[in-house]
Amino acid sequence: MRIASLTRMEPRTIVAVFHNFSLAQRVATFPGNTMNLPNSLTTLRIFFVPLLVVVLLTRQPNFDFLGLPIHFEVWGVLILLAAASTDMMDGYLARRRKEITTLGILLDPIADKLLIS
Repeated sequence: MRIASLTRMEPRTIVAVFHNFSLAQRVATFPGNTMNLPNSLTTLRIFFVPLLVVVLLTRQPNFDFLGLPIHFEVWGVLILLAAASTDMMDGYLARRRKEITTLGILLDPIADKLLIS
């Protein structure tokens, strides 16, 4: 029985069905490995948000690179572009590798809203 079909059942039914599985079937159907690469990229995007806020509010990381001054606005744009690229990559990888998980379905819109707001 697949996990997707287990999520559509009542909790008592899930316990009863899961109890009848052998140990190998329990390990194979347990959704404990939900932190795949697309979910990790989504989590990374969530951690980019405080970094972006700190860079834009403190206005601190100004330095010269090869004689050119790099201001906090440039850092903010670079962080935003890195976060946007993780958004693109996690969706692409999840569909390409068929690693679409419930955690990813829930976290992706939250990460998008946190980044944009």
